[in-house]
Amino acid sequence: MDDLKKILGDLVAFKSFEPVEINRCIDYIHNYLKKDDIEIELLENNGLKILVAWIGPKDAKKTLILNNHIDVVQNDPKYFSMTEDGDRLIGPGIFDMKASGAVTMQLLTELKNEKLPIRVMAQFVPDEETTGKGTQYLVQKKFLGDF
Repeated sequence: MDDLKKILGDLVAFKSFEPVEINRCIDYIHNYLKKDDIEIELLENNGLKILVAWIGPKDAKKTLILNNHIDVVQNDPKYFSMTEDGDRLIGPGIFDMKASGAVTMQLLTELKNEKLPIRVMAQFVPDEETTGKGTQYLVQKKFLGDF
């Protein structure tokens, strides 16, 4: 749990409403996954980085996509740190959706050597689904799955 809290705190610290910070956040995710030899592809669309990572057999019949956007609503920079209030973690983007991103990152590293019956594709995109800079771009580029 401490590792997961550290990852989440690191992700929250990125002011990922700014393009430079979005790219820095994707670089952080890339470096985290690269140290465990996770299969990764970095892409860029409209100046914003996108990261796709895979675990599981390349010849699997099914692929599960875990899609994570790392952007947050613009806010005062002083709020970009994670705080704890009892058992609650507080910070920009924790529930939408940096906690999911942190869990996905840890999941990939913990399961990468397991014999999985499916391929898992994790997508870390710079925006939510509507602007076309992340998920829509990946769909157009045929980064598709079954679930």
